[in-house]
Amino acid sequence: MRSIVTAEVRPHGLAIARLLVALAAFPLILEWWYALFRVASGKYLAIKLVSWAPDPTPSMVQVLASVALIAAVLLLLGVFARTAAALTAASAGLALLLDQQTYSNHLVLFVCLAALLAFSRCAEVLTFPRRNGLSSVPYWPVFLMKLQVSAVYGYTASSKINEQYLSGEVIGIHQDGIIEFPAALLPIVAIASIVAEYVLSIALWIPRIRLAATALGAGLHGGILLVFDYPIALVPFAMLMAAGYVQFWTEYRVPTRPGADEGARNSEAPQRGRQIAPSTS
Repeated sequence: MRSIVTAEVRPHGLAIARLLVALAAFPLILEWWYALFRVASGKYLAIKLVSWAPDPTPSMVQVLASVALIAAVLLLLGVFARTAAALTAASAGLALLLDQQTYSNHLVLFVCLAALLAFSRCAEVLTFPRRNGLSSVPYWPVFLMKLQVSAVYGYTASSKINEQYLSGEVIGIHQDGIIEFPAALLPIVAIASIVAEYVLSIALWIPRIRLAATALGAGLHGGILLVFDYPIALVPFAMLMAAGYVQFWTEYRVPTRPGADEGARNSEAPQRGRQIAPSTS
């Protein structure tokens, strides 16, 4: 645990994650803004997530969306990035609280990743205007992003172990894309997707098979976009998962404690002036 807290990593992986999360923010903001705007109009049913949440009004929704858009632009540019990431996570989190109709799994993932970026040094490189940042940054936010990816795969795979999904019914109902599987293959495809997600939750951590796992993940998300209807809604999810994938390819190092190398050299040096006791064997 200490090595995770004290380790450092090059900043490029976090910067790429910042760009992907910022780009995913724009369609996600449009998604929850539309849901909240309908509720705020009074013409559609409001379903609060918590009883103490305020009733959304048109002006509140517009202000919230405006703050979110400005924060997403700043995050994309790398300007006040940590504050922008915090505002991005907070605005989307508030949208989730205001009404249940804004809920989506990828919006929850978005809030988690944006919050982690708020605690990271994600704007040391790949910023506009360009600036010279740190050559290494703390590793622990990267570790938590990797853990988030595994949690997503592990949870979604477990949630799919039910009769309806295993029968292939869910895939059959929603497949209306470029690729369509015959009904006889749907149960096999369903089981294969569960196995793939369980494998990915572990395999990405293993350096020897990381490349194969990354290819498997790319094929899985690419297949989702090709098979399911209305794939544009799933593009932000693929971008968010890609932001997590990048972290598995960033190497980290644990700084050596001051004097540790010197102490190791002294311990390995021959002990002069001491006599070695004769062997009694």
